[in-house]
Amino acid sequence: MKVEIKEIEQVFPLELAAIFLACLKHDYQGILPATVLNNFSLEDSEELWNESVTSVAPHNFIGAYIAGELVGFSKIGIDPEDSAAGYLASLYVHPDASGKGVGKKLLSYSLEELSGDPITRLWVFGSNEKAIELYKSLGFTVNGRSRTQSTWNTLEIELELNNTK
Repeated sequence: MKVEIKEIEQVFPLELAAIFLACLKHDYQGILPATVLNNFSLEDSEELWNESVTSVAPHNFIGAYIAGELVGFSKIGIDPEDSAAGYLASLYVHPDASGKGVGKKLLSYSLEELSGDPITRLWVFGSNEKAIELYKSLGFTVNGRSRTQSTWNTLEIELELNNTK
């Protein structure tokens, strides 16, 4: 099985929404409240990704493909709160493609694209221990900032990677 990682040339919000929703329902049990998981629909997901795709902030979508099919994606760009920093805004791999190294390849590619920035930041749910440990294994550290967005009603923490070491 060959995984191809490349910039997505034409982004379709519904395609991203389907992957995101599958991840949400599969991977976020016990991380997000059941009411959020049960009530978040494909339409909600498509609206979220349509807003993300049309955002004026500079960004790129990176895709992970198996046999030409998009199975995962990341969104990278400039930190909306600090134009001197890179930002990993999203990284999702469809549950059907998980455990095959897709996420690791997608993350490596995304971080390489952001390596020219002195710092790369990301937000992660505070109870997503698996993701936090992965990011820490790559050199990310918790920077002390946190937030709770109304959509998710769950604590998020910010991590950062110093790219100048």
